[in-house]
Amino acid sequence: MSTQEFFALHRGIAEATNDAGFGLKLGPRSASSATTRFKIAALSARSFGDAVERLSRYKQLTCPEEIRVVGRGNERTVQFAWLLAHEKEPPLLVDVCFAWIVGIARRGTGRPINPKRVEFQRTPVHQEMYEAHFHCP
Repeated sequence: MSTQEFFALHRGIAEATNDAGFGLKLGPRSASSATTRFKIAALSARSFGDAVERLSRYKQLTCPEEIRVVGRGNERTVQFAWLLAHEKEPPLLVDVCFAWIVGIARRGTGRPINPKRVEFQRTPVHQEMYEAHFHCP
């Protein structure tokens, strides 16, 4: 599936549902139903940072997506980049990606891991829903 088709699929899913939080629900399910190799790569990591790096390498090998981890002081920023995209990512896909990575952290540690904050590059909508899901501003 091309990046354009993948984006179209997620736009179609968003149009087919009346649930603004559907991407947040889909993300953790993606984390639990990942392929065995994908799970082994994450679960054999020494830390969450190492797990994200391994997941990033796996993603680069299997699809035109890059997970970028950028350090700022004692914080790490996780960004998702679609390398062959000619348009902005559909909001539902962005929701899926962030809910997926937080779901992996929660599953891998067995603890309620929450980000310090989640920053989107889009106009804020349903802010209360995102704060409730991620347990942060």
